[in-house]
Amino acid sequence: MSMISVDVGAEEPHSYAVGTTVGDVVLNVHGRKHGAVAALVDGVERDFSHVLESDCSVESIDGSSEAGLYILRHSCAHLLAQAVTELHPDARPTIGPPIEHGFY
Repeated sequence: MSMISVDVGAEEPHSYAVGTTVGDVVLNVHGRKHGAVAALVDGVERDFSHVLESDCSVESIDGSSEAGLYILRHSCAHLLAQAVTELHPDARPTIGPPIEHGFY
């Protein structure tokens, strides 16, 4: 099985099998996710299901950070839009980012 090297910050790089998810790395490094809602993989925002295929760096994004709050609000907006369209099939959700102090 091929292995990759994942830089997780202040610690020495960790070795993982190709195909390991970002969530597996965050869980392994922190023992649990500690409020993380996503991660930066080589500086690009990724969710926990993102599969790692090559050497990279992984930095968790805490839900209480500005980036983390944006991700949570954005996800809630998608969830709300899905619920509304399931309840009201004629509804037409619009596209737009969450507002600064809320998610709609």
